[in-house]
Amino acid sequence: QFFLPSAGGDTFIDSLVRYADLYKKDSEESSVSLFGDAEEVRPTRPEVPSYKEEAADNIELLHREKEVVGMYLSSHPLDQYAFEMENFATTKIMELPDLVNSCQEKKKASKATIGGYVLSTETKISRNGKNFLTSIIEDFSGNTEISLFGKEYEAFAPKFQQGHSVLIEGSIEPKYFVKPDEKGNIPDVPYAFKTKNVSLLGNANESFLKEFRLKINTALLSAEFKDGLIKLLKRHKGDIPLSLFIIDPKTRYMVEFATRKFRVAITPDFLKDIEALGIDGEAVRKK
Repeated sequence: QFFLPSAGGDTFIDSLVRYADLYKKDSEESSVSLFGDAEEVRPTRPEVPSYKEEAADNIELLHREKEVVGMYLSSHPLDQYAFEMENFATTKIMELPDLVNSCQEKKKASKATIGGYVLSTETKISRNGKNFLTSIIEDFSGNTEISLFGKEYEAFAPKFQQGHSVLIEGSIEPKYFVKPDEKGNIPDVPYAFKTKNVSLLGNANESFLKEFRLKINTALLSAEFKDGLIKLLKRHKGDIPLSLFIIDPKTRYMVEFATRKFRVAITPDFLKDIEALGIDGEAVRKK
């Protein structure tokens, strides 16, 4: 709410700071003022703007928080993609430098997938007159710079718009190609993370998820539970295939039930709802 526009058009936090300065100045001058403590001449306290989530650009507000305070206060831009980050991002950004160093020491390439929020993007022109891109990507652990050149720039640059949340599949490999007969002259080629594919986090479930499994303890089974589960599945209709498993905790037997009738949308609300019913969920990735 501090970063929403106030009645005067400025952000509420700017209006609040200005009011505090005026109030302090007025208090210091009131003792010698002809009007004393008359309310009519005192600074007007700004009204707190009402927050309507459906009308507010939440990402823009978070960006403003980061810009002004240096950190996110109300939430993180990736909170809505916590499921995708947990299941599809194999490496945290803060772990990437150590992974690069490890690959270089072993002289062995490795795949890595990172997810993040695009903090900033800048398109530049190289010495040979071709466009390339540099972008700062941030996840829950930190941030890193991603650069795109040549074919990668042509293919993926549109997805690196500020405010986008992306999943970047890449490989940690030698930074540049060295011909076999030149390796003796360049013994230690630096390794780096190279982008191989980029997708929007909002589309990641459809691209990478084979199905979502619901694991239900037999102790939960009842007519009331069944009705609640059916309502939940109808409420969260989507495109992800669903599998249902009934588990007996005593015998550890697990029985799968056909659920072709239901497909779901994996959203934060869906995950909260199955947790509230006591159901464990499991994501199954495509091979």
